[in-house]
Amino acid sequence: MNRPILAISIGDSADLEKLGFPNREVRRVLFALCTAFIKNGFSISYAGDLREGGFTHAMFEFLAGTYAGQGIVPFLYVVPATVSSGLTFSDALALARETRSIAAIRLVRGSEAFELRNSEDRLLVGPKGPSRLTVENEAEWEAFLQAHPFENVSEALTDARRFVAEVSVGCVSMGGKMGLVDLPSDQYHGDLPGVAEEALMFIQAHKPYIPLGAFGGATRDIAIALGLLTEGDRSPRGEQLKGYTVAMARIRAIGSGISAELRNHLEAIVKEENAEEAAQLALGIIQRSLASSKVTQPDR
Repeated sequence: MNRPILAISIGDSADLEKLGFPNREVRRVLFALCTAFIKNGFSISYAGDLREGGFTHAMFEFLAGTYAGQGIVPFLYVVPATVSSGLTFSDALALARETRSIAAIRLVRGSEAFELRNSEDRLLVGPKGPSRLTVENEAEWEAFLQAHPFENVSEALTDARRFVAEVSVGCVSMGGKMGLVDLPSDQYHGDLPGVAEEALMFIQAHKPYIPLGAFGGATRDIAIALGLLTEGDRSPRGEQLKGYTVAMARIRAIGSGISAELRNHLEAIVKEENAEEAAQLALGIIQRSLASSKVTQPDR
């Protein structure tokens, strides 16, 4: 992909309705962000659910259709090893078929990221050339998975996030699980909340991390840890997983690494509640960052 890539980390928030927003606001913000960035020449890195028939698949298909005549596939779908290991050969083939005009697929397993394409009833794994693997049945698919193992769930998710941070010019975050002990649906996988680990990776790489703090979730707490919001902006909640507190402490410790110029722009967007306005502000932050740093993307 030769378009600059924006990572998006958007999910439901346990406190979204407490802050006065309906759950559909997550979809509204996602749509506004994707529309603004794709229209301006970016691709979007996404690691959520792209099953056919789901809302995200339908929305991405709609957006991708606008650029189909130009040969542009505007999404990069990053699949962690935990997910690809749960796919049968038929599942993987169906995924490649369903998303072929919507997203480029990368299977992240350990330190490697494999391109995945379909060709009739076969899977093509890896870059074009002599090293590309052709997978034609379940046994060959299982052999590929076994040849590229992963250590555990936490490491697999970290590997995927590390890949996203490497290939993306910046990240926009909204919501995210908070590890509320009394709310099973708010439990996160891995040692740290996903949005917190992504924040750490982007900030440490000196790439813009843009928290849309108005919409709650872990993102709001990250904005507080970075000093973009105050402690008084914290949503009431019950007991949380220990790793959550550790993650916020780590983010607080590196917050001083954000430049004064970027901090000013983040302060202007962190409380923005209008989806379209937030998308335009985020676009401006990323465009300014690219213009000033001349960041180039690895070809993935």
